[in-house]
Amino acid sequence: MFDKEKAGKAIVKLIKETSDGNVIWDVVNLTKEDLQSIDGEVIGSVYTTGYKGRSFKLYECKNEEGVFKYSVPIDSLSALSVTIRLEIMDPNTKRGLWTFPLDTNGLIDLYNTVKFKTADVDKVLDDILADD
Repeated sequence: MFDKEKAGKAIVKLIKETSDGNVIWDVVNLTKEDLQSIDGEVIGSVYTTGYKGRSFKLYECKNEEGVFKYSVPIDSLSALSVTIRLEIMDPNTKRGLWTFPLDTNGLIDLYNTVKFKTADVDKVLDDILADD
């Protein structure tokens, strides 16, 4: 059965490997068919990678109901409920085979690390500071 502690350790390893540049994530565009298979509205970018013979998809999703990892206040009357989803994908069809539970430790950190690396923030900052 699912071992939450083992999953958390796997996420931590993906974060480290991503930070070290050993796992490279790509930003992908989803088709209408892909969007229909997702429960909720995708916001932000969708990322995919391959690691040790497996394919993964990572994205941020706005939900109407369910368990939320965090909430971001929009105004005094509402809040945007957001979850981070990590899926193991079928490498041929790119369809999700299994989604990590929303309360798996480290999903937000993984998502933020992937965003940071794909935006190449370190290089951007170096380029900005190069003239100093």
